Amino acid sequence: MIKKTRVLNYSIFLSLLIVFISCSASQITVNEAKLKKISSIPILPIDRAKGIPLSAAIESEEAFKSCFIQSGISIVERKKLAEILKEDELKMMLPKYSDEMVSLTGADALLIGQITQYSESISDIEYMGYDKDEMGFDITHKVDEKTNKDVKLEKKKIKDKSHDLNFKILIRLVSVSDGETIMVMENSLSTKSFKESDGDVFKTSLDRFKNDILDMMSSDLKKVLTSHRK
Repeated sequence: MIKKTRVLNYSIFLSLLIVFISCSASQITVNEAKLKKISSIPILPIDRAKGIPLSAAIESEEAFKSCFIQSGISIVERKKLAEILKEDELKMMLPKYSDEMVSLTGADALLIGQITQYSESISDIEYMGYDKDEMGFDITHKVDEKTNKDVKLEKKKIKDKSHDLNFKILIRLVSVSDGETIMVMENSLSTKSFKESDGDVFKTSLDRFKNDILDMMSSDLKKVLTSHRK
C-alpha cells in the first residue's frame, strides 16, 4: 500500500512531501522530487556491527549497485572518490565538500548503509502441538483400532529445536549538495525461525537467508527506482 504523508526523517525531511512504501520485504521512504534528479552516485562500503563478516557487506553492496545501474543511474568508482576525501570524511557529509565532489566526480548523492544483525542460533524449545507424519504434516486424527472410527487427537507438549536466522540492513541515499536524505530503505523481514521437525528447511543457512532477503529487497528497490524516476 502506498500513501502520502508528512514525516520527520532523521530531522532532515522536515515539512517535505515524501512517500512511504511497504513492499514484500522492504520498508522504503523516498523523496520523489529529489530522486528524479539523481543521475550518478558512489556506493560507500557498508558498515557492519562487530562480528559481522566483510563478505556480507560486499554482497549487499553489489546487490544494490546492480539496481541503480539497471535504473540508469551511473556508479562512481570509489577510487575516484578517494582522490577527494577520506572515507570517514565522506560519511560525515560535510557540505563544504559538496561543490568539489560534484565537480570532480559528477556524483549528486551517496549511498551509505549499515548491517546491524547477521547471526544464527539453535535452541531447544517446547510448544503445544501435534506429532508429524513422514511428509511433515500434523497428525491431528487417528483411527481407533477397536471402533474403527476417526478420532480427533488433542495437542500435546512437543520438544523440538529452533534454528533462528537474523539479518538486518538499512541503506540511505543522501544528497551531496545539501546532505538531505533522499531515500531510506530497510528490510521488514529480518528474522526467520525453522523447527527441526520441519525437515530439511531446518538446515537453511544464514548465508542463504541473507541472499533471499537481498534478492527481495533488490526487486523492491528496482520497482521504486523505475516508478519514481519516470
